[in-house]
Amino acid sequence: MALQRSLLIAASLIALTACNNKFTLVEKTGGTELNQALALQERGQSEQALDLFQQAARSPYDDVRARALTEIADYRPRKRIALLQEAHELGYEGATLRLANAYRDGSGVTRDLKKAAMLYASIKRKSSRAAAELARLKDEHPELATIAGQDSEGPGALEWLLRDAKRGDDDAMLNLARMYRDGSGMEKDTKLAEQWYRRAIDKGNENAAIELATLWLEPDNARPDADAELLLKQVIAKGNSRAMLELARWYERSGQRELAGPLYAKAAAKGNYAAQTALAVDTLEGRRFAPGESHREAITTLRKTASMGDSEALYELGKAYRYGRGVPANASTAFQYFTDAAAAGSSSAKAELASAYMNGRGTALNQRKAVELYKDAANAGSTNALVGLGNAYARGLGVPANAAEAFRYYMQAAELGSTTAYRRVAEAYANGNGVAASQSEAARWMEKAAQEGSRSSMEYMAYAYLGGKGVGKSQERAFHWFKRAAEDGSERAMAELAASYENGWGTSKDSGKASEWYAKVDQLNPRRVIALANEYTSGSNGTVSHERAFPLYRHAALQGDKKAIKQVATAYRTGQGTKINLQEAAQWESKLPKKKKSGASTPPPNADFVKAESLVQQGRTKEAIEWYRKAAKNGDGESMVRLAQAYGIGNGVDMDVTESFKWFKQAAQAGHPEGQYQLGLSYAQGYGTSKDVNQAREWLSKAEKNGYPLAGDMLQNLPQ
Repeated sequence: MALQRSLLIAASLIALTACNNKFTLVEKTGGTELNQALALQERGQSEQALDLFQQAARSPYDDVRARALTEIADYRPRKRIALLQEAHELGYEGATLRLANAYRDGSGVTRDLKKAAMLYASIKRKSSRAAAELARLKDEHPELATIAGQDSEGPGALEWLLRDAKRGDDDAMLNLARMYRDGSGMEKDTKLAEQWYRRAIDKGNENAAIELATLWLEPDNARPDADAELLLKQVIAKGNSRAMLELARWYERSGQRELAGPLYAKAAAKGNYAAQTALAVDTLEGRRFAPGESHREAITTLRKTASMGDSEALYELGKAYRYGRGVPANASTAFQYFTDAAAAGSSSAKAELASAYMNGRGTALNQRKAVELYKDAANAGSTNALVGLGNAYARGLGVPANAAEAFRYYMQAAELGSTTAYRRVAEAYANGNGVAASQSEAARWMEKAAQEGSRSSMEYMAYAYLGGKGVGKSQERAFHWFKRAAEDGSERAMAELAASYENGWGTSKDSGKASEWYAKVDQLNPRRVIALANEYTSGSNGTVSHERAFPLYRHAALQGDKKAIKQVATAYRTGQGTKINLQEAAQWESKLPKKKKSGASTPPPNADFVKAESLVQQGRTKEAIEWYRKAAKNGDGESMVRLAQAYGIGNGVDMDVTESFKWFKQAAQAGHPEGQYQLGLSYAQGYGTSKDVNQAREWLSKAEKNGYPLAGDMLQNLPQ
C-alpha cells in the first residue's frame, strides 16, 4: 500500500508531462516553498514537505495554491476529495486527473465512471495520463464512448509523451516507462519500459532509478537481484530516503532482516513516514526491527504518520484497535480508521470495512453494502476481499447464495496465493460445492494451505493420510503433519503426537517424547485427550478407530477421568482397541468413583448473548464464541445463528461446515427466520449435509413466511 502511494505521489509530480509544465514559480509568493516541498516529497521526506505545502497553500496565486492543495490532499484522507475539487476548480489539471481517478476507483467517493470519463475528457488534450486513462475506460466500458470522444480528436497519450520525451523531458520518459510497465493505454512491454527508465535515469531522474530497480526485483523478472540492489544503493548515496525504503522492503522480503532494520531506521530519521510506519508495525507484531521501542511508542508513531495520510498507517491503526494491539480493542474506532485508510487508497482497508459491515462490527449490519465494498476491494487486487465475496455467495449473505460463484471467487484468490482461499477451494472440492467433488483436488489444495502454515489444514492432511482420503495412506505423512500442527499449538495434534510416539505410529517408539507431549496437552486442555478418543470411537473426525482411541483413553484414565476409566475397562473386557485382559478390566472397574450431582446454574440466555455481542464489538471474537455457545445451549436462536455463521466461515473457530449445519438446524427448529433460510440453503447446496431439494423448499418457505429477505429469490431458483 505504501509503495502504491509512493508511486502515486511520484506520478503526481508529472501529471501534466504532456504540456511540459515543470513547476517554475519561484518568483511568485509561495512558489519557493512549493518547489522545495516537491523536491523533498520526491526524495521521500514527506513530513518536511507537508509543512511547506501548507505554507504554499496560502499563496495569493491560484496556480501555486491549487498545486499545493492537490499535494496536501494526499495527506488528508477525510478532506481529500474536497481539496482536489477546490484545486480542480482553480484550473489545475493535476487535481482534475486525481479527482477522475478517485471517481474511477470509488476511492473516498461513490464510484462514478461517467463522471470520471468526463473529467478525463476535459483535460485529455493537456494530460497524457488523462488521455491514456480515458482510452482504457472506453475500452473496458464501451457505453462511455460518446463521452470519450473519437480517437481522431488530436494526438493520443502516447503521441503526447513521445513528443515531450524527444524534447528531452525526463518526466515524459518516466511516464512512458510507467505506461509500458503497466500496460496503461497500450500493450504491456517490460523491455520498452526499461529503455525509457534508462533514458530518464541518464537525465538524473532518481524516481526512474528506484522504479526500475523495483521492477527488476519483481518475482517474474529474470534480472539479477544484485543489479537492482546496486541501482538502489547508487540512489541512496544521494540521500534519497525512498530508495532506502524500497531496498529495506526487499531485504525484509528476502529474509535479510538484519540489513532491513538499519535502512528503515535511516529512512525514518530522514522523515520518511512509510519507513516510520514499517518500524512501528514491526514493533506491534513482535518482530522488533526497533529494539527498545514500546507498543505505546509504536502507536504514537502510527498516529503521527496516519495524520499525514499514510494509508498503511491508517490501516494498521485500524487493525490495532480491532485486535487490541497496543491499545484497548474498540471496533468503532477501528471502523473509522479503516474508513480513512480506504479513502486514502488501501484495498486491504476496504476489505476490512466490508467485513465490518458483514458482521455488524463497529457499525450497523449491512450485508449488501459489504458485498459492494468487497467487489471494489477485489477489483483493486485484495485477496481478502475475494475470499469475502466467496463467503458471501457461499452463505447467501447480502446476495442470493450461489455455490459456483463462491467457488469462482475462492479460486481467484487461491491463484493469487491466499492461504485462506486454498482452504476454501479444498473444502469446495471435498463437498462438491460449486464444483465437481474431488477428494484428490481437495487434498492438493489443502496441502498447499498446510505448507503455508494453516494449522487446521495441517490437521486435515494428517487425517487425510491416516485414512487415505484423496491421498495414499501413510502413517509417516500423517505423523509429519500431526507434528507440524502440534508444534504450531494444536492441542488435538499434541494428543495425536503423544499417542504416535507411545505406539510407534509413523515414527519410532519414544516413551519420553510421548510423556512430554501428553504433559503439554494436559496443561493446555485436560479434556482434549479424552475428547479425541471419543472422536475415534464415534467417527466424528472421519475415522472410526478403537485402536487409536485406546491409548488416549488409557492416558486420561491414568489422570483419574472416570469416563476414561470405564472405557479402558470395557476395552480390556471386549478387546476393542487392545487385547482382552479380564484381570486388567477388573482392576480398572474397581477404580470407578461414585457419581456426583451437579448443582451448577446457567445464567439467562439473553444476558449471555448481550455479553457475546459486546465482545464482538471489541474484536474479541474467540471469547464471544463461548458466550454465544452458552446462550445457544439455553435456547437463544440468534446465538445459534451466530455460531453457525462462525463455523461456516471460520470466524473465531476452525471452519466446520457440519457444525455450521447443526447450529442452523437448531436455530431453524427454534423458529428463527434466518436460521430457516440458511438451513434451506444448506439443504439446497449440500452444505454440511446431503442435498435435499424438498427439505430446502420447506425451510425456505418458512423463512419467506417469516419475512426473511432473499428467501423468495432462492425458492424461485430451486429445481422443480
